Amino acid sequence: MNFSTLQLCEDAAGGVLELVPDRDGSIGGRLRNPGDAPLEPDRFGCRLALAAGKGRVLTGPGTMGGKIVRYDLEYLPGEIAATDFLLVRPAERCYRLAGFLERRHFPGRLLLNGAGILTVEFSGDGRQLLPGEAVELDEVVILEHDNWQTLLELYAERIAARSGRPRRPAGWRGWGSWDYYCTTIHADAIRENNREIRRYVPEHPLIQLDDGYCIWGDWLEADPERFPGGVAAFSDEVLRSGGVPGLWVAPFLAHRDSRLLREHADWFLRDPGGNPLQMASGVPLYLLDYSQPAVCDWWRAVLTEMRHRWQIAYFKLDFLARGMTPGLSARPITAPERFQRCFDIIHEVIGDAYLLGCSAAFPGCYNQVDGMRSGSDISPHRQWMHNSCGSCLAGAFLQGKVWNCDSDYIVLRTPEDEEGDVAAAGKKSTFTVTESQTWANFVRLFGDSLIAGDKLSALQPERRTLLAKIFADGGCRRCVPLDLWNGNQRSLPSIVLGDAGPAGSRLGFFNFTDAPRTLRLTGVTNCWRDLDSGRIHQPEQQVLAVTLEPGASLLLAAPEGYEHLRHTLRPEPDEPPIQFPKNLGEPFHWSGRACPVPLGAAARFHLRNRGLREYCVQQGRFQALAGERELLGVPVAFGERVVALQPDSSPVEIPVGLECTALYLLSGAEKPVRGPLLDLDLLSPGGGKRVYELVVGRETGNTTLCYSLPWRSDCGRIAWHEPVTDAALYWWELRLEQPAMISALRLHPLKQPGVFYLAAITAITSPGKKRQEAAGNSFFSQEK
Repeated sequence: MNFSTLQLCEDAAGGVLELVPDRDGSIGGRLRNPGDAPLEPDRFGCRLALAAGKGRVLTGPGTMGGKIVRYDLEYLPGEIAATDFLLVRPAERCYRLAGFLERRHFPGRLLLNGAGILTVEFSGDGRQLLPGEAVELDEVVILEHDNWQTLLELYAERIAARSGRPRRPAGWRGWGSWDYYCTTIHADAIRENNREIRRYVPEHPLIQLDDGYCIWGDWLEADPERFPGGVAAFSDEVLRSGGVPGLWVAPFLAHRDSRLLREHADWFLRDPGGNPLQMASGVPLYLLDYSQPAVCDWWRAVLTEMRHRWQIAYFKLDFLARGMTPGLSARPITAPERFQRCFDIIHEVIGDAYLLGCSAAFPGCYNQVDGMRSGSDISPHRQWMHNSCGSCLAGAFLQGKVWNCDSDYIVLRTPEDEEGDVAAAGKKSTFTVTESQTWANFVRLFGDSLIAGDKLSALQPERRTLLAKIFADGGCRRCVPLDLWNGNQRSLPSIVLGDAGPAGSRLGFFNFTDAPRTLRLTGVTNCWRDLDSGRIHQPEQQVLAVTLEPGASLLLAAPEGYEHLRHTLRPEPDEPPIQFPKNLGEPFHWSGRACPVPLGAAARFHLRNRGLREYCVQQGRFQALAGERELLGVPVAFGERVVALQPDSSPVEIPVGLECTALYLLSGAEKPVRGPLLDLDLLSPGGGKRVYELVVGRETGNTTLCYSLPWRSDCGRIAWHEPVTDAALYWWELRLEQPAMISALRLHPLKQPGVFYLAAITAITSPGKKRQEAAGNSFFSQEK
C-alpha cells in the first residue's frame, strides 16, 4: 500500500503522535508526552486516501450481533464508521482492506467519507500521560488483493500472527441451559438434560450451566434453593457421569443486589457524578474497575475456585463488550487497558480450559479467546434466527484462524415441543417446521461447536431425528458467504459454501426474505446431494437454480474440495445502487391544539449522546434530533431521556391530564419487530380505560435493525431517519372516536424480545371545548 497520502489529523492535545508505516501494510506508532506536565489526549489519529471516491464498501460487524453493511461511495451522504475493518472495491478485481489488528491501548475506529479518505481515529478515554511517558498505538493494517476472499483470509492471518497463546480446538458437543430455561435453571433440569443428551452425544458431552445460578458478581455463592450443593455439586455430578462441566460468567459486571457491590462499592467505575457506573440507564448492573489491584485479586480468587476446585473446563465469558465501556477508573487508564488486565488474569489461572467469548467487541478479543459467539442470541423466532445467521456470516473469515466461530445453541423447538416451564415470554417458540430446519441447516455450515439448547425430553420425534442428524453430520471447518457483495445496504448473504473436511463441501441456500425467491449459482459442474433427503440436484449449463419459499433453506453436499469450489462458484450478480433517499412518511393532518406531553419519571434512558462517560440509546444516533420542533407536521418537544420497555418490564404510566382527540407516539426499537408489539391503555380520571394493541404488520417487511425502509402504514410513519446508520423513529397515530379526557397513558411490557423506545408524546386537544370529567364518558369502559 502506498502511504504517500498519510498525514496526522490531530495534535493529541500537546502530545506528539509518532507514526510508523511499514512495508507490510501496517501503521503503528506511539503517543508521547514531551512536556513537563501530565496531559490527557482527547482524539488523535491519521488519515490517508483509500479509494478515489467511487466503489462499493463493506463495513465489518465490530461486535457480536453486528452485520456486514454495504455502501456505495458515490452516493454516501456522510462518513461511515467501523470499529474492526472496512473492505473497499474501488474497481473490478481490486480490493483494499483497512482493519485493526488488536485493541489493547486506546479505543479506536475507522472513518471513511465519500471521497474515499480514511481516518484512523483514537480516543484518549481519560488516559493520563505523565511527562516523558509514551503509549503504543494499536496497529492498523492496509492490505490489497485481487480476490476479496483471499484478502479477508490474509487479514485474519495477520491478526492471528500476533497471538502469544495457542488456540484450543473446538468440536464441542453437548447441551446448554440458557435458551429454554434462562435464569430459572435448577439442578433437576441440569440432571434431566444431562441424561437426555446421551442419546445424541454418548461420550464426554459438554454440560454448560448459564446465567441463573447466582446473583451477578457473587459468582461463588449459588442459589441454595435451586442448587443445594452449589456449583461444585453440579460440576462433580457432570464429571462423575463422564461429562465436561461448563460455566457462564460475566467478568465485568455485578448486580445492584450483590454482596460484592454492597461491600465494595469503591471497586467499580464511576460516572461523572461519582456514583458506581451502571451498564445502562435503568439496568441494575454495574461495571467493575480492573485498574484496581483489589479487583484483580478478587477476580483471580474467583477463577481459581472455578477452575481448580470446581474443575470447570469450559468458560463462557459474557458481556465482554461492557469491558470496553468508558468510565472513570481509580487509575487513569483506558478501557482497553483495563480489559487487558482482566484477561491477563484469566490466562494466568485457567490453564488449558476453553474460553468462549460472548457479547464482545471483536478487536479487543483478538487472540484472547478460543471461541467467539459471532451471531446475535438465537431464539426460536424467524426474525431472530435470520439476524443470527447474518451476523454469524459477517465474521466467518475469522473461523479457524483467529478463533473458533460459534453460532449459538441448536434450537429446534416449535410450539408443540415446549412445556409450561419455558422461562421467558420471548423464548416461547414461533418456529415453524420449515424455520426449525433452516436453523439446523445453518449450524451444520457454520463452525464446529454443536450444543443443544432445547428441553430435550420435550422434543417431538421429528425434531429428535433432526437433532440426531445434526450431531451425526457435524459442522464445517470454515465457510464463506459467496454473495457477500450482493443486495442492498443490509441484505443478508444467502448462498454459503462450507468446508466439511474429508467429507467434501456443503452448499447452503437460504431465503431470508418475505417472498418466494430463486437463487442462482454459476460455475457448477457437478451434481449436489440434499444432505437430508438424498435428492440429487443437477446444474443446467453450469447454473444451479434453487427456488425457496420465505424462511426456507436447502443444504447440499458434494465430494469436491472447498478450495477449488470457492474460487469457481459465482452467485448471479445483484448489486443495485445503494442510495439514500429520504424515507419519510407523508405528513399527518390534524386540527386543534398540539400539546407535548412530558414523559416524566418513566423516562430513564438518555436520548442524545452526553459524552463517552454516559450511556445513551442507539449509541447517540438520535442526537441530531436536538433542534427538531416538528416531525411530519406534528409538533414535538424532546426531553433529556426516553422511556424504554422490554418483555420483563413493569407497566409504565405517563400522566396526560388533557381532553384529547388524538395522540401521537414517537418511538423506535433496538431490534427488528413484526406483529403484536405491546398493549397500551388510555385511562380516565374516573377509573375507566380503553385498551389498544400496537401491531407492526407483517406486510411492512421489517427486517433490519430499526425497521426496513421504505416503510408505510396508515397509522405508523417514519418521522425521522438517519440514512447512513438507518436509525429511525416512527410516529404512531392514535385517533379517538370522540374527544375524551385522558388522565394517563399506561404502556405494558413488550410482547417481543428486544427494547422499545418511546421518545415523545404529542396530544391533540379540541380548541375551545370545555374539559369534562370522563367518569361517565361512553368512550371508556369501566374496567379497573
